[in-house]
Amino acid sequence: MQTHERFAYLFRRYLDKTLTPEEVAEMRTYIGHPDYDEELRTLIGEGWEQDWPEQEQDPVRADSIFRAIVQADKSRRRLWPWVAAAVVLGAVVTGIGLLWQRPAPVKQVARVTTPAVPAMPVHAYLVLPDGSKVLLNEGSTLDYKNSFTAGERGVHLSGEAFFSIRKDVTRPFVVYTGSIKTVVLGTSFNVRAYPADKDVTVTVTSGKVRVQHGRWSIDMVKPNEQVTVTGLGPFKKLEVDVSLATAWKQQDLLFDDQPMPEVAHLLEQRFHVTVVLESPALAACNITAAFVKQEPLEDIVKVIARINNLAYRISGDSVLLSGQGCR
Repeated sequence: MQTHERFAYLFRRYLDKTLTPEEVAEMRTYIGHPDYDEELRTLIGEGWEQDWPEQEQDPVRADSIFRAIVQADKSRRRLWPWVAAAVVLGAVVTGIGLLWQRPAPVKQVARVTTPAVPAMPVHAYLVLPDGSKVLLNEGSTLDYKNSFTAGERGVHLSGEAFFSIRKDVTRPFVVYTGSIKTVVLGTSFNVRAYPADKDVTVTVTSGKVRVQHGRWSIDMVKPNEQVTVTGLGPFKKLEVDVSLATAWKQQDLLFDDQPMPEVAHLLEQRFHVTVVLESPALAACNITAAFVKQEPLEDIVKVIARINNLAYRISGDSVLLSGQGCR
């Protein structure tokens, strides 16, 4: 999915009040960037038309909202409550009823943590500064720098996570789990390293990785292979069924530039429904979205529809998507 489509998806997901804290951080990378100014203006207009269809938004007010949003991000204020007030409620820059906060100090390291004992499994999906993607299992913590510099792209993991790494031959990606390093250039793999466990386990689903621990090293761990490190001893490597090692993430729906027919098929399998695309043109739409909170079918369909300016109707075990297709 192109970055402009991703920006639109994040903005609309916020208006639906389904934006995660990780997605808020990602949204900040777009706000104030000249390449997305026109897109932001368009989205502000669309938000206004949806919530205030009976009242026309004049250009002066629209420009005031735009400038306030951009300025709020530049000054490191709490951006998103202001966006909600500006777009959904139609506020202008008056300061009335808005909770402005003092600029927060810029942190060099970001931390994402999922609850250890939630009422139901809680996962977190995030996009790292280099575009790599991480799905974090419950009871896990990931620390990483807000921007990766030359040399390496390093993160520190406690718990379990599935990584999909963007290839960069000049900067290897390194996952630190205590004294163990997992080094890759571009691949997807699972790392399990909970503090209560005695073992650290690395399972590769695509590409190749290198695992290091003191004087021990395995330079070639390939797809469908798993390496386990216990204490200070040598590694154990064996072939495995990766679907079992990554079963924890099967509850999540992660669409990464997937064609609409594939998305429809996955929804049919998950929710035991029939998804009908009213127009063949809808098959040309690609979807990038993450649903990691066991969202119900209608919430998922609503987001997919808004991303692509579609209408939807759910009747019993049938879902109908209609419209002209993607922009």
